Amino acid sequence: MSKDSMERIQARKEEVIRAYEQLFQEKSVRNISMREIGVKTSFTRSSIYNYFQTKEEIQLGLTIREFTAWKDALQKISERQSMTISQFAEAIAASLADRNRFIKLISWNHYEIEENSRTERLAEMQKVTYEAMHLFTICVEKTFPHLSKERAQGFMLDFFTYLYGIDCFIQVSCKQQEALKLGNIPYHPISIHDAVYGFILRYFKQEETQ
Repeated sequence: MSKDSMERIQARKEEVIRAYEQLFQEKSVRNISMREIGVKTSFTRSSIYNYFQTKEEIQLGLTIREFTAWKDALQKISERQSMTISQFAEAIAASLADRNRFIKLISWNHYEIEENSRTERLAEMQKVTYEAMHLFTICVEKTFPHLSKERAQGFMLDFFTYLYGIDCFIQVSCKQQEALKLGNIPYHPISIHDAVYGFILRYFKQEETQ
């Protein structure tokens, strides 16, 4: 396949992803249809299936794009010579501060995505996830050179578990806010930055007391 053909395919994939991204910002994932995605592209709806078989594969493509952007930010952090705990916490928190869409995407039902995506598409996601985690590991090792392998792995597991589940706490919908108000339940919004920064500092404060 020629370079021009490859570039045209990639451009069309990106156009579909951008169309999905716009709809993703406006409505629930379950309410997005391939027809609506097709309306927002410059080619026919049937042509979309040449690049993505399901809307879940399109969402996977958007997630990969967002994960790649975060990976690029982690690359810059990993190039620093050394960091204190506070500097590390601030750097990671800042790298995620404006990535609301990324946080929302990674919190989505992974089983549903897996069920409706081809293995080769899932492999692309696994690759970028692995690369991001590898860079994150480098950042951890530079900040905590004396941390045992077991402790470092424990932190990685706890951090990514926290990250994948944080969306419901930082991006409470208007409907949920109304429900909280109706139930007389206090609601105190927290930013991604503060949530991540606080988690890392609390985690290693706990480590120091063990």
